[in-house]
Amino acid sequence: MKRLYRPLLFLLALAAALSLASCSAGDTVMRYGEQELLESDYAYLMATVKEYYDYYAQYYYGSTLDSIWDTAAGDGVTFADALTETVRNSGKMMLIVEQLCAEAGLTIDDAETLAEIDEYMQGLSDDYGGADAMEIELAKIGVTPDAVERYERYNQLFTLLRDYRYGENGVARLSREEVRQNFLSTYAKAEGYLFSYLASDGSSSGRAPYQYDFASDYAKADVEAFLLSDFYCVDYLRYTDEEAAKSAYRALTDGSETFESLVSAGKAASTAQDSYVTAGEFSETLFDGLNAVDEGAWYLSGGEGTDGSSYYVICRKPVSASALTEGENAEKVDAKVRAAMVTRDAKAYFDENYITVRHILYTDETKAKEVYDALQAGTTTFAEHEGETADSGVQYTFTHGSMVEEFDEAAYGISVGQYALAQSDYGWHVITRLELDGSAFTEADVTAAMSREKLQAEADRVYADLQNGAAFAKPADGALYDYSEPTVLELSQQDETFREALLDAADGELVRIEVPGYGIYLLRKHELTDDDLDENYSEVEDPLVDTAIYDYLESFFDAVRVDSAVEGRFDIRTAKTMTR
Repeated sequence: MKRLYRPLLFLLALAAALSLASCSAGDTVMRYGEQELLESDYAYLMATVKEYYDYYAQYYYGSTLDSIWDTAAGDGVTFADALTETVRNSGKMMLIVEQLCAEAGLTIDDAETLAEIDEYMQGLSDDYGGADAMEIELAKIGVTPDAVERYERYNQLFTLLRDYRYGENGVARLSREEVRQNFLSTYAKAEGYLFSYLASDGSSSGRAPYQYDFASDYAKADVEAFLLSDFYCVDYLRYTDEEAAKSAYRALTDGSETFESLVSAGKAASTAQDSYVTAGEFSETLFDGLNAVDEGAWYLSGGEGTDGSSYYVICRKPVSASALTEGENAEKVDAKVRAAMVTRDAKAYFDENYITVRHILYTDETKAKEVYDALQAGTTTFAEHEGETADSGVQYTFTHGSMVEEFDEAAYGISVGQYALAQSDYGWHVITRLELDGSAFTEADVTAAMSREKLQAEADRVYADLQNGAAFAKPADGALYDYSEPTVLELSQQDETFREALLDAADGELVRIEVPGYGIYLLRKHELTDDDLDENYSEVEDPLVDTAIYDYLESFFDAVRVDSAVEGRFDIRTAKTMTR
């Protein structure tokens, strides 16, 4: 049996190769001039288009094309219709480019380009495990190696035609004035400051909210006062065995052991000496018991922790402000007290500024208003309508600037128990305000909101200085903002709020732009010059040339003859993509 195995594989491969050699590239799908696109060429175009958009769907939407074929893609067509049209237009463009290049005598003849095509085909062959394996795999999707190579040649021909028409000596090159006018309408120049709501960690996305160092702001006297009023200094031994804890407690109270000797014995699960703690680090029961005994006396706690397995033998000692400056742990004590002060202030900010609401989101305006009116009249309850839409009954605890503006204003405009109706880009929101949900407190989120508010206040202060004649300059170390020198910006790449503000501003005008979720810009718009255009000429010209070449090629589309019957053999839904 082993002797037959390898010959059998050889015969199977030979049969496949023979069948490939006997098959053609198929019928003609479309024709233009002397050029024709065969089924193999069309299959390859469809495979590449489908592969690209399948990746696109997974990357941006987290789904495959199979789940969105019938989704509307605009202009009354489905996603499947749109991709089918993309493949058809790609085929037309390929034929038109090939024909126009032939008429203009444009050919691929430089060695470097030819080598690139050969290198691509060799790499593809290597990916598949050799030329024979590549032919077999491509045949499974109705594609020949010639179709792949033709597409690579087409890409090079497209570049030749683009340069022939719109290059430096092109027959239809855009005038400098055309480029200049586009530059003035789509670019802007500005210098300014950015107060970023996001921490600068060197990455371009996914950055965490900026956190101001509130702890460093506290005056020494305030830190001392908080230490003396809210902290305890303790020695303790923590045991996981109740009898061991009782034994240690008796030994300490009758003087037969010292704290140091019990620490040395090593029977305690953990120990601490001269440890500064505050409420919340231990249970309320433990603190109540600790406060019930005299300073310097030992106290034995009951079972602590979620499983009740911790027993503390603990002694409260005098609290001294010198702990902040003296001893090897002074820096740690100071940092701990300051951190506790931040927590205190964050909780106070939360109580004063945050609200809790529930909402139901409707896409139908009439239904939303009907429910809102019924709630206002008292003929229905909010709970009765929860579940009517996919986004309903959702509870939010937030502060100003965390939600879309319309939702924010409506929610803060009502009191607990009242209702509001608001429209946003998401639809119609029916909102009810609840008592503040204290369990939603998260210190990092609250301090991020506090930091954002501090940045806003600093931005307002700096903006006022600029309005009064201050000049932009590189900020000192530790400033809450960054400076950017006069820079030319492509506005299409900017946030809509940013783009519109700069477009509306006059040269020399000072503007304050807040981009939700990102930060505040204080900018002065500068006049664009010819030097600015020269430095950015290719970046401005290239998209204009892209539009021009595609418009030019599209003008020939109607002249391409398409065999509908042959094209009808293809279906983007079931078409296979290349695998390697």
